[in-house]
Amino acid sequence: MGSATVAMVAQWSPLSNLNISQRSDCRLRNNRHPSPRNRCTSRRIPNMVKLSLNLKAELAGVNNLAPADEDGDFTYFFKVECTSCREVHNNWVGISRNEEAEISGSKGNATWVWRCKNCKRESSASFENAPVSYDKEAPKPILTFECRGCEFVEFKPDGEWVCEGEESGTKFEGVDLTEDWYDYDEKAGAEVSIIDMQWEIKRA
Repeated sequence: MGSATVAMVAQWSPLSNLNISQRSDCRLRNNRHPSPRNRCTSRRIPNMVKLSLNLKAELAGVNNLAPADEDGDFTYFFKVECTSCREVHNNWVGISRNEEAEISGSKGNATWVWRCKNCKRESSASFENAPVSYDKEAPKPILTFECRGCEFVEFKPDGEWVCEGEESGTKFEGVDLTEDWYDYDEKAGAEVSIIDMQWEIKRA
């Protein structure tokens, strides 16, 4: 008697007292809400952060300082940190506003798509605006961009920049900001300069 009772208990289930239609309905509801262990995990989406490139400089006799980027083909150079493994990569990366690349596993595009050589995760960045001209000594954001899975941590002002004579309106092209810049405004009859440049990338 004892062994028969054990066998009966082992075969009993919560569905044993239900009719066939009730059992099917119960199983259907359970399948709609699978256990966490059986659920499919979605593709990891990198966190998004908005960053701005800020400039502080001392301008003498000029204003409206900006990269020569009317057509979006100016190349901005950054050092990049992967936010997954926190590796800061040694090589500078060049990014232009008129570029577009596909994001893997997504229908979306970004200005720049990059894969970390250390952890192999993909990240992307997109410009939020055209560059804003600089005309004062206080820090000012020049560019804003949206980054996913990475952050720009350092900027190198390679390429040609432009500015104007503060009083004369003289156009200065081919301005090199990799070092202090000096020139002469013939219309104003005065020396002009851009010195003590400080670049900072911060959360927007």
